[in-house]
Amino acid sequence: IVTSYRNTIPMTPINNQIAALPTIVLLTAALTSCIISVGLLLWGLIKAGPEFYNGQECEMTYSRFQFLPLRVVASDDLGYTKPGHSQRSLIGEEAFSNRYRLLKFTDARDPRHRHFYPISGSLIENYDTQSNPRKQQQNPGRFLELQDNWCLLPPDEKDEHVKNVPHPYRGHPVLYVPGHWGSFSQARSIGAHGTRWTGPYPKGSSDQEIYEQLFTGKDMHDGRISNDFAEGSTREIVDAILSSVKLLDDFVMDVYTLDFDGGEGGALHSSKLLRQAEFFAKAVATMIEACNIDDSKGGITIVAHSIGAWAVRIALKMHPHLLSKGWVRNVITLASPLGELPYAVDAGVRDIIRHLNDDNNDHGDICIISISAGLRDEMIPPESCQIPPSVVDSNGTVTETILVSTMVSAKENSVTHQSIESGFGMDHRAIVWCYAQLKRVREVIFSLVVTTDQGIEGKERRNIAKHILLQNFSLSSSFQSEVIAQRNRFLQQNSYYNAVAIQLAAPYHLNSLLKLIVL
Repeated sequence: IVTSYRNTIPMTPINNQIAALPTIVLLTAALTSCIISVGLLLWGLIKAGPEFYNGQECEMTYSRFQFLPLRVVASDDLGYTKPGHSQRSLIGEEAFSNRYRLLKFTDARDPRHRHFYPISGSLIENYDTQSNPRKQQQNPGRFLELQDNWCLLPPDEKDEHVKNVPHPYRGHPVLYVPGHWGSFSQARSIGAHGTRWTGPYPKGSSDQEIYEQLFTGKDMHDGRISNDFAEGSTREIVDAILSSVKLLDDFVMDVYTLDFDGGEGGALHSSKLLRQAEFFAKAVATMIEACNIDDSKGGITIVAHSIGAWAVRIALKMHPHLLSKGWVRNVITLASPLGELPYAVDAGVRDIIRHLNDDNNDHGDICIISISAGLRDEMIPPESCQIPPSVVDSNGTVTETILVSTMVSAKENSVTHQSIESGFGMDHRAIVWCYAQLKRVREVIFSLVVTTDQGIEGKERRNIAKHILLQNFSLSSSFQSEVIAQRNRFLQQNSYYNAVAIQLAAPYHLNSLLKLIVL
């Protein structure tokens, strides 16, 4: 019918223009949309984005770091290799070369570790070796072995083959796991809070007092506190311990870290994530052996940044003994996409995420505290940091997700209270070195260690940690409502086009930009 109708009408130039008008309108609209999209993107990348995502809301944490390389013990030696699998078939030979390493953070001022420095020699990672790699070729040292007693076990806890050390006063073991392209050296900030030498900021003790305490071991503790400290029920004893400012000030953490080939990217390659997970499990087993931690001693606290949390969760899934034996009971994640990864291009990565979140069969007492960096995190949106409902409070796994801005501003005497409270969090990397944020993380680790040592189960440990973190905020306020309030405040303080430009500058909005251009 249309063809017959067209044949009856002579096609004049005017008719041709009318017929082409819809096409011209569509092309004009598409071209305008592309120009606006590209313009907003360029404005976001050049001007609006850097001003928003690179705020000056945090004070840095300082340290005089010296990372000691530690020999990781073979899984066969520790007796947890899967039946029918050898060490090589599980992880790959390359994972146990110098590509993957376990290191221990030490401060040059800490007297407990100075006798290790001549042993490790130029293998020590510090400012000099990182700025001038040639120095590592001088004075060759070796990896520290279990027999060297790098965990600083006292005579009554060590085996006969373990050496005596001058200052056998260990802190609570904390293992830091870096994320995609993350460096092991990021652990220097949380390590500084472990020793309490954090830079030019107020401390509960002076530098000399800290030195004397680490030198003599007087009053310092690793979170295992005798019940003689207070009387009453377990909860009353815990409340008395956590309310003691002196006990918190005397709490010492010994921080360890993993080096994934100098910053290997695992977010885009499932095979790398699996190798990192296997090495994480091996490192945990080594630390358990070296620090003589049994089922009753609270295990190791894990602090993971970004994608590093996926390596941790994969390891807990592939090696359930890490949970069943109580080796890992408390995990703190920093800006980690536990729910979903916004830009997973490898199908294997998506399969791993779906498997972990859809089929949770973890059987162990584990508490996961997820801290989101907020809207200023240019890599991970806040919603992705929340663990899916399928994992929450299931099979012994309990979780809590908190915005870093809420956590830090809840502490009235925070050095960045005003800037954090009026802002939108911090960028993706700042969350690992921000002084005010890590100060709160230290408090949370202390509460988790104390409650674990007192035999309190994960759900109650989570509630106590949440109470410590939020303090002056309403405990009934949900993470979702906090995120919505932050987004509303963001829209109120920015014009529509500026808000769009800022969000397009974040890599996790790349899919939205591509869809807009395609449309």
